[in-house]
Formats: sequence, C-alpha cells, structure tokens
Amino acid sequence: MATYIGSSLVLSWVTTSATTALSGDSRTFTVNENLDTVDATAGADTIKQWLAGPTDRTASLSYLHQGGITDISLLQPGQVGTLLVYPEGTTTTKPLYTYPLLVNSLAKSVPYNNVVQIDVGFMSYGAGSIGTA
Repeated sequence: MATYIGSSLVLSWVTTSATTALSGDSRTFTVNENLDTVDATAGADTIKQWLAGPTDRTASLSYLHQGGITDISLLQPGQVGTLLVYPEGTTTTKPLYTYPLLVNSLAKSVPYNNVVQIDVGFMSYGAGSIGTA
C-alpha cells in the first residue's frame, strides 16, 4: 500500500463560472461516504437481510485564507460545483476523485493574533467517480 502525506493534496473547485485552487494552504480535508440500508427481513428469516439503499457523501475542508474574494465567492452555501481531489498530487497515474457537491456551510475564523481559517462543508450532489490524473 502506498503511503503519502497530506501536503501532496491538490484540490480544485470547479463551478459554471470559475475554477479555483483550494489546496495550497489546506489543513484538513475529509470525505465521508455512507450507505443507507433497508431492512428486508421477513417471515421465517433467522438472519437479518439487508438491501443497499442510496449512498450519501459529505466532505469538509479547512484551509488558510490568502486574501481576496475569489474562493469565498465560489464557496457560498447553496453553490454547486465539482471538487477534483488529487490526494497524491497531479502526476499521471495518481488517483483523481471527482465529487459533484453542494456547499452547505462556510465558516470564517478571523482571530486577533493568528491566521485566518476557512471551513467549508459539502454535501453530495450527484455520483462521483474515481480515475487517474
């Protein structure tokens, strides 16, 4: 199994109006994928039976803001786009995860004597895909 570090991460947020890089100063990125299940147990079943339901995806990103408004304007709650995730960098043959997402939260932390951090929450907005860079 390949081991790599988070500093290799490259993220691009693509909307109908623009594309912006989000990874240069990222601190954490997390994707959670969950499957809803349906209990299909009936009659004389002695073991529970389950059916696969729809999947749900959420993602969160924390990064250091570098000023300007381009990233913030594209990450407003309600904005729909595609997040391109290259966890091992953009070298050919490295994995690329493509996630259609909806921004559902945006938080800006502006402390008096520290760096400004942006926290973004996303929800699934379509089927994703896995490929290579």
